[in-house]
Amino acid sequence: LHPACRQHKKKYVLQITEIKSSVINQSTSKNLCYSYFSLKDKYDLFSSASLINTGDYKDFLVGLGYESCVLEKIDLIKHYLLIGQFSHGRKYSLAWDSYRENGDIPWSSLVEKCRGKDLVSIIIPVHGQLEITKECVKSLYENTSGYDYEVILVDNGSDKVTENGLISLTYQYSNVRVIRQAENKNFSLGSNLGFAEAEGEYCVFLNNDTQVTPGWLAPLIARIKKNDVFAAQPLLLYPDGTIQCIGIVFNEKANIGYPIYQGLDVDYCNAQRPRLFQAITGACMAIKSKLFAQVHGFDPIYINGQEDIDLCLRLKLLTRNKAAYVPESKLFHFESKTPGRSKYRLENRYVFYHYWREMVQHDDYYFYEEDMFETVKLFFDTVNNPIIRSVKPSLTIYNRRNQSMDSMLKIKTANTYFKEKRYEEAIEMYKMAAQEIPDLTDYVLFNISLINLELYGDFSYLNSTFFRGSE
Repeated sequence: LHPACRQHKKKYVLQITEIKSSVINQSTSKNLCYSYFSLKDKYDLFSSASLINTGDYKDFLVGLGYESCVLEKIDLIKHYLLIGQFSHGRKYSLAWDSYRENGDIPWSSLVEKCRGKDLVSIIIPVHGQLEITKECVKSLYENTSGYDYEVILVDNGSDKVTENGLISLTYQYSNVRVIRQAENKNFSLGSNLGFAEAEGEYCVFLNNDTQVTPGWLAPLIARIKKNDVFAAQPLLLYPDGTIQCIGIVFNEKANIGYPIYQGLDVDYCNAQRPRLFQAITGACMAIKSKLFAQVHGFDPIYINGQEDIDLCLRLKLLTRNKAAYVPESKLFHFESKTPGRSKYRLENRYVFYHYWREMVQHDDYYFYEEDMFETVKLFFDTVNNPIIRSVKPSLTIYNRRNQSMDSMLKIKTANTYFKEKRYEEAIEMYKMAAQEIPDLTDYVLFNISLINLELYGDFSYLNSTFFRGSE
């Protein structure tokens, strides 16, 4: 101990004895040193993101009556690792505790684990919210077909009523298991600990505030079986039927991703079409179990936020693939019902920015251009720091030179007919749009020429004067 602490040596010995009640041996010392040096490597990030706060830990010690021991010369990080992590001081470094505990999961063994072929493990972290969880599980058993599956409920330190209610579900449904945690491990670590007990070749991470619809699972698993995507998500809807999430995109004026077309009607933004995104949401994410184990799962440095996006970007680096949006699979999401769910929103964003600021691809405008939208205005959230703000654009149908919205909808409809090989209907719709908006003539002529080329091998329609004579 520091010389100034010698008078309190007896207190420290008693504290360690009471808290740990085990021999501090060579193995323990080795693990503590490993923890210390690991944290030193990441300390700047943890500290700057306020995920470990030595100031708070100092106040904690003073509150215990150790004023004369807590000097500026004492290394509070080392003190925390040697004493504080075994005491009530844990709360001052929640992310570090989770980060360390995730390293104890036998990831290498999980990569090689023999799993049930075509078995799907559905992993649902739960903290309270018993009735919502019951409705979620009920919807699974009423609407899941096509694959054998197990449901793993990760009880994240819930109250006794919720604990008993979850156990009752194991009697009601034969293939439900409950993995009980004494304290709340949050979404990342809770999901990882649930995954460590999973037996399936595939896993689906699912929020407990969701309800699935008939036939939701088979399209997701069929999509990731093709091996050209690293994960898949369904169409997630709000209870009123508008879009909650079909995928995550990034804007060039913000470093934090956002769910594209959130709050819009499905038909308005052509959400029935499958797409590929560099990131999707963890509210419902299907992935091969071996692949999830290879990247050591969700990173618990994130506390209920950004962990799913971070996972996707790591998987993207590993596989060189993207994630799939599968509209044939549909869920309703009641979104963020857990109290305190966004408590660490800014800390999570800061860590995400630190990791990915130079690697994220700004891609939202590709989708808007493809779907014939334009951005009217960008609305930034209330975060004062511009490096960790997110954005939500206000969109309108692409309006070139004051073109009418009805005419542009005709073009969108014609393009849909074209893709569906409904050629006669497509040509009629193209003609109507071009007659209303002469500036679209070249675009329409080219598309009709493509149709003629596909039907008759004739590209000469491009030289037609049909529209030009009517200008």
